[in-house]
Amino acid sequence: MKIKIIDDDIQFIDSLKNNLTGEFDHVLINGSTSFDDEYDYDIYFLDIDMPNNGLEIARKIKQFNDDIIVIFVSFREDLIFEALQTFPYYFLRKKYLKEELPIVINKIKKMLVNNQIDIYYKGKEISLDASKILYIEKNGQYTHIVTEKNTYIVKHSMKYYEKKLSVKMFGHVSQGFLANYQYVESENSQYVLMKNGHVSYYSRGRRKRFLDNYLKYIT
Repeated sequence: MKIKIIDDDIQFIDSLKNNLTGEFDHVLINGSTSFDDEYDYDIYFLDIDMPNNGLEIARKIKQFNDDIIVIFVSFREDLIFEALQTFPYYFLRKKYLKEELPIVINKIKKMLVNNQIDIYYKGKEISLDASKILYIEKNGQYTHIVTEKNTYIVKHSMKYYEKKLSVKMFGHVSQGFLANYQYVESENSQYVLMKNGHVSYYSRGRRKRFLDNYLKYIT
């Protein structure tokens, strides 16, 4: 795994590197005061308020690869809502870094190592094993997360879960349907049949990519 820290404060870069070192196995951590169109990192810790606009950098990164994790780090709490428009993984407040960084590290470990995702359901945060999720489906203003035993109805967008789930395990049948490959019973030119009997129809242009990735997963 490769992590990049972009901040105009060199001392902060060194401090964050020290805090992250040792938290993950086989990780390369680099720091820079500017963004040089380097897109080959898995996670970016990115300051918002610096000469090279952090929000614009985040947009470039997400346009290149929406699966890259962007974590904003800033004193500018007034920019939180603007930052959320770029769909970051988290917004770390520098003023509370000591308290919030362990939370972020734990979330990343769950996602990358333990294959877990956190969701907010009925007013509290719970962890789900991603391998137990059959599919995620958009239904109006709500998103349905269907597992082997339960259906969780939440308000987060599909993009929110796309970033948290492995692209090797999940694929889009349509814009509003994300299927776990291991729970696919069968598929044809029109639709995908899930093992619980649910049918999801392909949207235009989705089948080839879904089928290619599905075959990679099962072979």
